[in-house]
Amino acid sequence: MQYQSSAAEQFAGDSDQTGSSWRLFSFLLVIFSVMLSSYVGLNVGYRAYLTSSIADYDEKISASGAKLEIKERKDLVAFYSQMINLRDILKSHIFTSKIFPFLESSTNLKVAYTTVGLSVPDRTMTIDGLAGSFDALVQQLAFWQQSGEVEKIILEDNSTVNDTVRFRADITFKNDFFLYSDLSASQTEPAQ
Repeated sequence: MQYQSSAAEQFAGDSDQTGSSWRLFSFLLVIFSVMLSSYVGLNVGYRAYLTSSIADYDEKISASGAKLEIKERKDLVAFYSQMINLRDILKSHIFTSKIFPFLESSTNLKVAYTTVGLSVPDRTMTIDGLAGSFDALVQQLAFWQQSGEVEKIILEDNSTVNDTVRFRADITFKNDFFLYSDLSASQTEPAQ
């Protein structure tokens, strides 16, 4: 079988492709022209606006600086210096009140303290207390040891009296425990 067709029939599908490529080119040309005009508009118009705004604010800053008299400037510098000195003093000040949040957050429910002694220069706290069982005492010691604030723990004495464990422990805190920090920082929950 022989097919006979004219040249127009053979190339009829190609004219459809040529029209779609022109449509794509036109679409891309429109997108390019919109982007180019946006760039030129921002570069020319908005840059001038920003430059004038910066110049206005510079003038306002220099005018407000000129309004301050020399005495007011000296007072401001003195106040700032006092604030810096106060901050440095607070950083080196010892806060013994940090013991109370530590004890409150780190005490096992089955442990009670009878006496607590504190030696700030040695960073040591001596605790005499009662525990419901040896298991509760071990849990309490483990919780203190896992605390990020404790350097070491020494259990000096323990004895059993009427199913209650009496104990004495020395807790040595880390060097920066008594220094200023955010006291409201969240602390870990006490051991159960």
